[in-house]
Amino acid sequence: MIFNESKDEFILSTGKTFYAYSGTLGLHPKLGLAYGYDGTVDELSENFTKEEKSEIADYMIKLWTQFKEKD
Repeated sequence: MIFNESKDEFILSTGKTFYAYSGTLGLHPKLGLAYGYDGTVDELSENFTKEEKSEIADYMIKLWTQFKEKD
């Protein structure tokens, strides 16, 4: 998964794209995806395959790991 900064969208390896303001992507306690400060991609969540969900999770785990290890 990569972030296209010029379009504010993520691109999955499957070619599927979804908008995320400024690349901000999060997960709320009910396991819905959220972006920016007030947007959700819940309507897309049900359209993600298991593999796409795994790709998004791996991307977020990588970022959180980098955050954790940063001095």
